[in-house]
Amino acid sequence: MLILLVAHVLMAFAAPWLVSVFKRRAFIVMAAAPAAAAIYALFCTRRVLAGDYPVEVVQWVPGLQLDLTLRMDTLSWLMLLIVGGVGALVLIYCSAYFAPTATGLRRFGAELVAFAGSMVGLVVSDNMLLLFVFWELTIIFADRSLCAPESQSACGNAVHHHHHCRWPRHVGWSGADRTEFRHLPAVRGHSATAIRNRHHRRHCVPPVRGRQ
Repeated sequence: MLILLVAHVLMAFAAPWLVSVFKRRAFIVMAAAPAAAAIYALFCTRRVLAGDYPVEVVQWVPGLQLDLTLRMDTLSWLMLLIVGGVGALVLIYCSAYFAPTATGLRRFGAELVAFAGSMVGLVVSDNMLLLFVFWELTIIFADRSLCAPESQSACGNAVHHHHHCRWPRHVGWSGADRTEFRHLPAVRGHSATAIRNRHHRRHCVPPVRGRQ
């Protein structure tokens, strides 16, 4: 299982070079990394169903009893099949989806492979340290590879709306937003809170159909 993670890391670093040489067809080569994860899960099917779960332990800090443990039980086996299979299909689809002249594929390919590798690590992690690390990597690369290269402008607006408009409704305004509006002086009888609320309605609340 560790070799699968290493394969994703190497493929992510090689992705820019692959795109430079093979253009959009490089995604077919990149699909080899998640496909290998799915093939490995298939290869271990009989062993997993028999209850003999593959386990790999890498000692990191023995004095603190910190080990990097990877384990594939029945649930991890199923999730690895899904993650690897879907990841390979998505990358293969990308090879035909993008136009031959599309830009930004080098970064997008690297981030997509890194996201697939993070998902592989997430489903086979067997301790809280690795689970936390791969969970955070999954969030980071999912956010980075959220949009196709040909729709960066529209995606930027969508990401801005997600982070600055949806989250405040559930967890309150971030510290930066509170600081920004706290120091606004009252304007014509309107408090900083009123200005903040008006800003939120104007930029974050979608318009209602038919409203003038």
